[in-house]
Amino acid sequence: MGALGPSFIDPPFEQTRELDWLIEELHDTLTKLKHGLEDCYALLAPIDPGSTLVVSTPRNEVVKGHVTRVGTRIVKGVGLSPFPPNSHNPDDDISPA
Repeated sequence: MGALGPSFIDPPFEQTRELDWLIEELHDTLTKLKHGLEDCYALLAPIDPGSTLVVSTPRNEVVKGHVTRVGTRIVKGVGLSPFPPNSHNPDDDISPA
């Protein structure tokens, strides 16, 4: 007898029945997961002209700009600033010679 009680092994019939049930229960879930992954793969495929995506923030849904991506690469961005509005831009420190 182990620490949690006697060890119990299901008869082969019970194991088969349980595995059949598990496979039946998981089949729809795994099929949906497979289709979802295929959709993601198709969206990330590098197909021209790519996808144009709007950029906004969670607090304010005003459009900040848009980016165009081809596969996993961003190929164009419009209206985007590399610095947040209240941040320090190092280029401002350069004085003309």
